[in-house]
Amino acid sequence: MRALALLFAFLPLSCRSAGAGALASAHDKPFWRAIVAANYAPPQGADVPELARELAATAGSTDPELRDELGFEISSRWVRRPGILGDEDVRALLNEHLEHIHEGLGEGEGDGVFLRAFSALHLAQFVARDLRTPYLDDEQRARLVHAACRVLREERDRRGWVVGKGWAHAIAHSADLLANLAREPQLTPQLQSMMLDALDGALEGAYSFGESGRLAAVLAYLATRADFVEPELERHLAQWAREAKEVWTTQPFDPAAFHKAENVKSLLKDVLLGILLDPKASESERKAADAIRAAFFGG
Repeated sequence: MRALALLFAFLPLSCRSAGAGALASAHDKPFWRAIVAANYAPPQGADVPELARELAATAGSTDPELRDELGFEISSRWVRRPGILGDEDVRALLNEHLEHIHEGLGEGEGDGVFLRAFSALHLAQFVARDLRTPYLDDEQRARLVHAACRVLREERDRRGWVVGKGWAHAIAHSADLLANLAREPQLTPQLQSMMLDALDGALEGAYSFGESGRLAAVLAYLATRADFVEPELERHLAQWAREAKEVWTTQPFDPAAFHKAENVKSLLKDVLLGILLDPKASESERKAADAIRAAFFGG
């Protein structure tokens, strides 16, 4: 399992997405490109927290370069690199993105997806910082879990790549956030169960841009935990196996049920392969693998 988890931990940052409705940037793209060219170092003498707030406002842009290659890439490095932004600065940015992650949630396809998707992706970097050097409290971590799970349950815009506007990927980016949260030492069994329930909702839809693999990383990290809620996994496996069988007995044929069953199998194959390829798989990972094989792959 750790092999799969590590794969997603080191995904290139450019494999992400973008959003809608951003505020206008006070600086032009050549200004931000110069920062990228300087290995993402902040300009000398600049008000870095103010620049970081400006970058946060690009999360909803429909310009993929401004939103993704500049706004997200610069911000993510400033958040994760020691000594650039203080904890209070990052907490303020975190609260801003949390305010936007549900904006327009439940609507059909539209440019609003970019703000939700990139808010989630920015938040994933804040959790990565917390995993390295804790600065969040349990209430803040729980709030992040609730926010990301709600997106997986309620997001209707399931697009991946949008021509002319780049990555939407609200489901994949929220999965990235949950995958980091699944590694938090303080994660309670209740929050683990909530994540598994949210995965079930996210597995509905016809995906073609790697979403199942990103969702698999959430389960992969959960299964590495010594306190993993194995009975909850077994409950979901039984439900998914039952639903997969019903695909072939329900009349008329239900394409949505078929897509979910295929997504489930893809996710579980990724998780199972990660465990089997890891010679250092933990006891909880081996138990998860046994449960997956028994439910879906002939024991």
